[in-house]
Amino acid sequence: MKMPEKIALWLQFNIYLITLDGYPPISFISGDNKTIMEPDVRWQLAVDTIDRCLVAGLMDVWNEGWMRENGLENYLALVNALAQHNPFNFQIPSDSAIYWIEPLLCSTDLCKYLVSKYELQKFEGHTICYPFMKEIEKIFEENGVGWKNSPLVDIRKE
Repeated sequence: MKMPEKIALWLQFNIYLITLDGYPPISFISGDNKTIMEPDVRWQLAVDTIDRCLVAGLMDVWNEGWMRENGLENYLALVNALAQHNPFNFQIPSDSAIYWIEPLLCSTDLCKYLVSKYELQKFEGHTICYPFMKEIEKIFEENGVGWKNSPLVDIRKE
C-alpha cells in the first residue's frame, strides 16, 4: 500500500460513510483527519480525495441541479471551487461556504459494491481492510489519480 496508513484508514471510513447517505464536502475535513494534520493539509487532502473519488467513479454529486444553478458544469468545476475556497476561513452564510456545505457527495454502484464485497461495516474505526484499500489504490491508478505526495489540484492558500 502506497498510501500512509492514517490516510488509508480515514479514506476507508469516508468511502464507507458515503454509502450510507449523501454528505457535503465539508465532511471530508472533519472527523479523525483533524487529529493528524494541520488545516491546510486537511484541506488539500479533502480536495484531492474528492477529486480522486469522482474521477475513479466511486463518488458522484447527488444534487446536480444545485451544480447547474451555481455555474458548475461538471465535477472538476466543483473540485476547483473547493480548492479556491478555504473551508477554515469563511463565515456562514457566504459565497465561499456554499461549495463546502451545499453539494451532496454520494456513492456510486461501484463504491457500494466494493464496500459490500469487503464488508466494511464489520471493520472498526481503527482497522484497515488491506484488500479493500489495495483495490481502491488500483482503481485510482487505473484512472490516472493514483496516490502521490504532491497535490492533484493545488489549493489557494490565503
